[in-house]
Amino acid sequence: MGTWRVAAAGCLAAVLFLGCELSHHHSSDTSTPSVVTLSPLSVTLSATEVNSVQFTASGGDSNYVWSLSDPSLGTLLTNSPSTAVYQNWLLAGTNTLTLADSGFESAGATIIQVE
Repeated sequence: MGTWRVAAAGCLAAVLFLGCELSHHHSSDTSTPSVVTLSPLSVTLSATEVNSVQFTASGGDSNYVWSLSDPSLGTLLTNSPSTAVYQNWLLAGTNTLTLADSGFESAGATIIQVE
């Protein structure tokens, strides 16, 4: 009779442990990160005149950081956390605008400046 109680207690402990582990994993699987998007994804500007184009961010956690691959080709004027205006310099080349949030989600846009 004592052996039966020990076995039953062991089975009960195993069920409780596995039940807690399964419910823990199930609840953590329901959260999915929001995708960061950037619009437009590509623009072509004339390098013979100064141009500006506005980019708009959405998704992610809204803690955006904007950056350029080549600041010698232009500059970013940030109007708000979700929009930035790129202004080109009078140089031809390709720049990449990158948008990232604090959750390490990112998106990029290509800016082509032609003569």
